[in-house]
Amino acid sequence: MTRPVPTLQLGGALSALGILGTSPNSDWAGPPSPGNDFFTRYEEDLELLAGTGVRSIRLGLDWSRLQPVPGKVDDDWREWYQSVFVAAAHNDIAVWAALHERSVPAWFDDEGSFSDSRTAGLAWPRWVETAAELFGDDVAGWFPIIDPVSAAARWTADTRKHEVALINMAVAWRDAWRILQGGPPVSTALSVRMVRPTDGTVPAQNAARFEDHVRWTMWLRGLRDGTIYLPNGTEREVADLGGSLDRLGIVTSLDVPEGTITDDTRRRWEERLGSLLRRAAEEGPDRPVMLAGIDVRWANNEERRLFVESTVHAIRGATSDGIPLDAVFVDPAISPRDAHVASLVDRDRNPTGETAAWLVLTPPARGTG
Repeated sequence: MTRPVPTLQLGGALSALGILGTSPNSDWAGPPSPGNDFFTRYEEDLELLAGTGVRSIRLGLDWSRLQPVPGKVDDDWREWYQSVFVAAAHNDIAVWAALHERSVPAWFDDEGSFSDSRTAGLAWPRWVETAAELFGDDVAGWFPIIDPVSAAARWTADTRKHEVALINMAVAWRDAWRILQGGPPVSTALSVRMVRPTDGTVPAQNAARFEDHVRWTMWLRGLRDGTIYLPNGTEREVADLGGSLDRLGIVTSLDVPEGTITDDTRRRWEERLGSLLRRAAEEGPDRPVMLAGIDVRWANNEERRLFVESTVHAIRGATSDGIPLDAVFVDPAISPRDAHVASLVDRDRNPTGETAAWLVLTPPARGTG
């Protein structure tokens, strides 16, 4: 007997960097981004996304813009974000707020950021409390930290600092949970992938084991039993870390090497994604699972659409097998220009070649039947 496939909630990710561009008040060291015009057209964008079938968004609350200096909220940015929440509610879109994405305020970075226990232990909880006070009545859920492994990775050249940062990210998660629990659900957004050595050498194999441990064992076991297991064998108990989540959210992206695409290539990607979902559900705490971000980037338009179809097939296969997956956030919801990414709409706000494939995951949009 074939199990019925549950209907998933379809969402779209709107990162602060993607929608607003590079913040002059942040520590961002990557290529500058101009944003995608969401700042001025958020009302029509949210109406458009609702019309495609989007029921929720993952919205980045830009810490560096909202708190350009310690302890002070920028009223203009507060009012803009509140206007976005109003527009989302008008379109029946639930907003899941992300508190830390790819950058932090420059002042926080100057004081050591997450590599400094005192700085992290003081400034981060205050930011979480501020965000909860400003927007807590309007959010449907929280993503306190998007990809904590990458947040700590900037210190990998200094082993000691990296270990401290890994521990501090876990403590930061615990602190956010203590503040936010009991309100709207709190979800992780752990970046996972199938880790493979780059070659057959011992250093490559050691690097793969290290990354697999940090991405999988450290976080999933830590959230299960409250102990952080560092790759060097050190264990650190973190009070209230065990069970400190309402949703087990993961983020991942297409990891197929460039080259000729065959049916077998797509099948192997489909199997890998299914394996990621199953491994997270099996090794993590017993919670509903959320695909908090799925990024499918590929240069060829038709091949990208085929990869999305394989992605959707893997997701539906996982749910039919009993994985408690209840939501999928397409990342990004609105494409940057010339990004070759499988978004829900392109930079010009037209449906992409992949839009229809994504919509298989959701009921018909309002007014369409």
